[in-house]
Amino acid sequence: MSNARSPVPSKLREHVYRRDMRTCVYCGCPVAPDGFHLDHVKPVALGGLTNKTNLVTACPDCNQRKGDTYGALSMEGRRHLAAAYPADCVVCGRQLNGEDAPVIRLSHPDRCAEHL
Repeated sequence: MSNARSPVPSKLREHVYRRDMRTCVYCGCPVAPDGFHLDHVKPVALGGLTNKTNLVTACPDCNQRKGDTYGALSMEGRRHLAAAYPADCVVCGRQLNGEDAPVIRLSHPDRCAEHL
């Protein structure tokens, strides 16, 4: 069995790059279309999926620094992802937004703070 990852589809790469406003979500530096990395917020090695809610634009330096760690996304980056993909709590239906949603999203993506 191979450890090789499947390439990210080009439409998904472009979507994430545009959504993140062509900047690294970790340090905020602008990244060129041919020089950015897609980073899995929750690493594939830890069960992360290759989808638009788990991928972010990263500069090569930040992506290498993060490695296979989980939760290294800055609060600003977490807010950005939560705003781009609002969700509702599966228990009460309250929309996950504001200050708590980005923190909750990483550990409990489908619950509000009251229902952890």
